[in-house]
Amino acid sequence: MGHSFGGGATAEFASQYHSYGNMYPLTARPRYRESIVLLHKLWTEDGPFAWEGEFFNLPNVNPWPKPIQQPYSDVFIPAAGSKETIELAAKYDFTYQSARIDKWGL
Repeated sequence: MGHSFGGGATAEFASQYHSYGNMYPLTARPRYRESIVLLHKLWTEDGPFAWEGEFFNLPNVNPWPKPIQQPYSDVFIPAAGSKETIELAAKYDFTYQSARIDKWGL
């Protein structure tokens, strides 16, 4: 124990957005981006603090305990190769994990 990692991605296909129930395709990327920024702040800044974003509003965030791993746990960002996602992973020094997506989405 003591070592953890996490990852997450937005949906790629309309059926995935529908199955999530609360995802709107036009806001999925900005919502995902905001969650990454918030996660990074949780791990790198002391609280308490308020978060007032476009998608998330948290009046009292007090991230405790902090991750043992420094500067934070490994984060993998799976994606199909969009420039925006590669830049996001690079900005926060997260691992970009390329996912193969062919014309059938498999």
